Formats: sequence, structure tokens, C-alpha cells
Amino acid sequence: MKKIILLLTLLFSFNNVIGQQLAPPPPGVNYYFVIDNNNDGFATFDINHYINTILYNKALTLGYDLSGYNRSLFPTQTDFTNNTNVIGSTYVNQVINSQECFAKLTYSGTGPSYDQATLDYYFISVFLTTVKSNLDDDNDSVLNEFEDLNNDTILNNEDTDNDEILNFRDPDDDGDGVLSINEDYNFNGSPLDDDTNANGIPDYLDNTVLGSESFVSKKDVQIYPNPVQNSLTISTLNSDYQSVEILDITGKVLAIKNENTSNLDFSEFESGIYFVKINWIDTSMNFKIIKL
Repeated sequence: MKKIILLLTLLFSFNNVIGQQLAPPPPGVNYYFVIDNNNDGFATFDINHYINTILYNKALTLGYDLSGYNRSLFPTQTDFTNNTNVIGSTYVNQVINSQECFAKLTYSGTGPSYDQATLDYYFISVFLTTVKSNLDDDNDSVLNEFEDLNNDTILNNEDTDNDEILNFRDPDDDGDGVLSINEDYNFNGSPLDDDTNANGIPDYLDNTVLGSESFVSKKDVQIYPNPVQNSLTISTLNSDYQSVEILDITGKVLAIKNENTSNLDFSEFESGIYFVKINWIDTSMNFKIIKL
């Protein structure tokens, strides 16, 4: 089991480096992200919140009701095996470390029970990871400290568009196809204070806002197939656009077509999430694309 989890972790890390994707981790690898608000090199992890809320809710989404299981966390594989040094209600970790801990699920004799090997596969490996507050992990112009919307220091609770990519690692926080960095409509360098429809929700967190009134309606643009394997087709009822860009999930431009083109070649790209940005004279539009 340890070798399987290690392999999953290495594959996930390799995909992050090579494909520059900030995708959800494999199912058997779990991360608990806590922000270091004062940048002193330490953060305190609420272990009870992890095992009773984050882990428990993840189990429910996967179809496992863990109400009949005792849940605990251990700092090492040896402690997990010997049932020693169980972590208490809080735990302190350094910024430079992402410490792997081990979750133990023990059936209490009441409620539904499941195959132990399956539960271990999904939940045993937990990386306690401290996130620096003064950095911008997803390059969306919103610092990590401001991605903690409810100010509880726990970044696992922030996934506005429910795409399984946490806000501090997601350059399109509301999933509307417009990168958060492009929702700075007052052009002051930050999308935090842009609320064009005055509903109290910043535009980069509001998927009903796609830009200014000059934006072309998405109903007038068709991009297919999505997901795509090789060739992506663009069809629009509007006047010809000036250029098309392909961006990775960090907002990095991978290709530019400075012409009105109806097909984009995705065959050379790694599997993952991308954006296609269509530029007209006075406006632009982003579409989220999944490459198989």
C-alpha cells in the first residue's frame, strides 16, 4: 500500500512539473492546506477539522459513510502501524515542509462498514502543507492570503466553482471561462475590488459576470469538441476575430494564432485543463477546455 501511494504521489508531482497543471490530486493522495498568515514559517493545523469535516465529507462524495469509524491521524508510518503518538487536536508544521501523515479508520461496530484496503487507498495518505500568505500560487493576481475567503486559515474550504481545484491554485476561481487576472475591469492591478453588477460579490468569484457590456455573447460562439483530443473547432456568428490564444491553467500563453482560424491543434498538449482566448478589436473571451 505504501508503494502504491508513493507512486501516485510521484505521478502527481511529475504532472505538475511537466504539464504545468494545477489539477486535483489522485484519489489516494490527500492534502490539507493551511495558510501562514504572519509569514513566521509556521502554521497550526486543526486536526479535528480535517478528520471530522474534510476527510468525512470527501468520503461522502465517494459514497462512504464513515459515521461508524473512529478516525485518527499519525505523524509517521511506524506510529500508524504501532498505534502510537496519535496527533491531538492541533499540529504545527513549517513552511518548508509538506509532512506526510497517516489517517487510520477503525470500525466501531456500528453503521456501514467497508473493505479496509479500499478505505486505506483513498484516505490513508495526508500531506499537511503550509502555504505562504504573501505569494500568488496560481498567478491570478490574488495573493494566497486573500484566497482564504472565510478567514479560517484553511484553504481546503475555498473552491468557489466546485471544480475540485482549490481557489488558491485555480486561476479561474468562478469557472466562467474568464481568468481571474482578466476580471480587473477597473484596471487597478487587482480583481478584488471589481463588482460590476454591485451584488457584493467580486466579479472574479461571480460566474454571472463575463466582462463589460461590450463582451460578445457566448451564445454566439461555439467551441467543440470539449473535451478535445486533437483538433478544436471554433465557430462564431460575429465578425472575424483578430487572434486566438491557447493558455495553460496558470495563464501562460502556449500558442497564438494571429488570424481568423476555425481549427486549433491540441494534439501536442498534455492531458489537462486549458483556456482558449478569442480576441476581437475591443473585447476578448475565454473558454475552459479539457484536453484528453
